[in-house]
Parts: sequence; structure tokens; C-alpha cells
Amino acid sequence: MKKILLLTILLTILALPVFSIGFGYHILEVRSEPEFANGTFPSSIKYQFNFPVPDFIGGNITELTFRLDNGLIYRSLDQDPVTGKYYSKYPELLASAGFEEGQRRDYSVQFDEFALIFSQGILKTPLSDKDLFRIEASFGGRFENAFERLFFMYNEDNTSGVFNSSYNVPRFPSEVWNAYPELAKKDDGLRSTLTTFLNCGFDINLLRDEIVKKNGIKLSAEYRYSPKSLPLSDGKADFNRLTVKLEGALTLFTIKQSNGYSWCSTVIGVDVTYRNIKGSIVPAYATSGEIFGIIPPRTEQNIYGRLYLTIFGPQIKAKDLYPFFTIFNDFALSKGRVINSQEDEVIKEYALSYGIKAELVIYNFANIFYEIGYVYKNVFNNSPYQVQAKFGITVGV
Repeated sequence: MKKILLLTILLTILALPVFSIGFGYHILEVRSEPEFANGTFPSSIKYQFNFPVPDFIGGNITELTFRLDNGLIYRSLDQDPVTGKYYSKYPELLASAGFEEGQRRDYSVQFDEFALIFSQGILKTPLSDKDLFRIEASFGGRFENAFERLFFMYNEDNTSGVFNSSYNVPRFPSEVWNAYPELAKKDDGLRSTLTTFLNCGFDINLLRDEIVKKNGIKLSAEYRYSPKSLPLSDGKADFNRLTVKLEGALTLFTIKQSNGYSWCSTVIGVDVTYRNIKGSIVPAYATSGEIFGIIPPRTEQNIYGRLYLTIFGPQIKAKDLYPFFTIFNDFALSKGRVINSQEDEVIKEYALSYGIKAELVIYNFANIFYEIGYVYKNVFNNSPYQVQAKFGITVGV
């Protein structure tokens, strides 16, 4: 209760400037989940407030923002809660937990994340309106509450879930959640957690992004420190994480219209992310590294990314109204100790998938997309997945 009260006071203090001075506000992203009418309806939203601050370095951008991200997502129970062993590598553990072959092990997570972010640009670049070099520091927190998948709430014929094998019958009577510390029950019976973190990072921007033409590279790095001793934290996180991302793109050709807009352009590119995590208590949200169709094993070191070829269609009466198609090949490598493993298991696994994504950009306000692909190299020598498809709408203001 004390931590909830402190968080309420913090959010109130941070919100006061929003109503007392001029500020900028915009929605960064509205996301959807397949459970909501096949992704038609939104399930989470990310938005931020931009506080007016003077530029500390003349000609370079200084920003102070308060970012919020909340909604509903789904996760899968891929590891044995006690030992941390992967079910896909040790299928015999499925039977001991009462899971049937092929049974979905998804559960719902309601989340709220906040961050107060300060960033400062250094040196101008002729490539874009962004600064060549940017440093950033932030303090934030994340609340999560986990429960069974939503359809169990209105399907009385199927009440078997991740936490209960049947109505009010726990699937894991010991309630030991070493592999997923955020899922351990609290005294109030909720599987909730509140953790806080400190971030610092930088990026070097040599990427010229002209909507349908992209050329150059961008390097970014972020270090996150999330000990259980930080204010407001309930102790369900104790880790540090380094993330380094490299983006590169090259425009192969472009055909212009007479009004200066583009009829067609083709861009080839690559995005690669390296992540290193150390810690004794690592919540699931801190280990995300999903590629199309699969979430790679959670290990101390991960490399994942995408090779792609994008074909942009005509800009229709405006530079920000256009269709495009992307052919991609995703890759992921998981190496090192399995996160939260109680037996210090070390693995090395990789996964590969490919697909195509069709998308329509509507005045930079909404993106409508359809994505279809196939996992052709699965982890732990398991069979590849069947063809998977996604449909969704993202909105930003």
C-alpha cells in the first residue's frame, strides 16, 4: 500500500506541470492483440507529454518528456516455473505439470509503464533534422498484473489455464516461480509486481530518412539498472541490461512523379540488436527479443534482427499517404546461461523465419498491415511452425 501511495504521489507531481504550463502531447502508438477480434481492436497505447525546456546547447535539441505505456498483452509459459528448464527442450515436464500436448500456455498481462526522460543533442547533421549525437537518461517503473487468458472468463466449457488446471485448482501447488518472479502471488492473492529502473544511453545518427528513401546507418545503446533496492520496487527485479542496436539502409532506386512525390522506390536494409543481461531476478518484460513467429529462449546474451527489402508504392496526393511491401528474413541467436535457471543451464540456439508484410500508411496517423510468414528453423531441433499470419492497425498522433 505504501508503494502504491508513493507511486500515486510521484505521478501526481509529474502531472502538475502538464496542467500549469504549455506542453506537447501526442500518441506514439496504438497496438492490438490477436485475441481482440484478430487484432482489429486496440489493446494497448503508448503516449507522451513533452515539457517545454530551453535548448541547453544552442542549435541542438533538448527534450524533457514523460512517457506512458499501458494496456493488455499476452505471454506464453515456456519454462518450468521451478527449474527454469524449457518445455520445448524437456517435453516430459509438460506432462508433470498437467499440460496436454499442443495445449496453449498463454496468459494475460495488464501492464502500466512510465518513464521521465531527459535527452540532449550534440552536434548537427545535414542528414536530417535530428542531432548527430544524442545522450539520454531516465527514471521509470513498470506495474504488471497477470491472470488467465481472457477467453477463460466467458467460456465455461474450457477453464483449464496456466495457473489453474481446473476451477480453483492450482496447476502448480508449490507456487514457486523462480523462472517467472513477476508471477509469484502476493499476500493479496494477485500475481502483480511493481519494479523501477534507471536508464542511460546514446545514439549516433548517420541515417537520412526521407520516408520512401533511406540511406545510412544509426547506432544506439542503452544501459538499464534495475536493482530491488530502488524506490517503489517490490523486489521482484534485480538485474542490469545492456542493449546495442545497429540500423542500416540503402535506397536501390526511386522513380519520381512530376510533382516531386515518388511513384516507386526500393530500399534494402538490416536491423541488428545485441542484448546482454546479468542478474539474479529478471522479469519476463526485460528479456523481450521476439522475431516473427517465435520468441527465442531467454538467455544472458541474445542477438536478433531482420534483413529486409522494402518496395514503396506511389505517394498518393501526399508524401505521407502510400502503400509498401516488405520481404523479410528474421534471425535470432540465444547464447549463455538461461535466465533465472536454477541449474545454471547453458544453451546455444538459433531460429530463422521469413515472410512478407503489406502496409498502408495513412497521413502518418494510422498504419494498416497484414503480415504472413513461416518459421523455418526452430529452437531445440523442434519441428518448424506452420504458416502464421497477423493483421493489425497502429495509430500515432
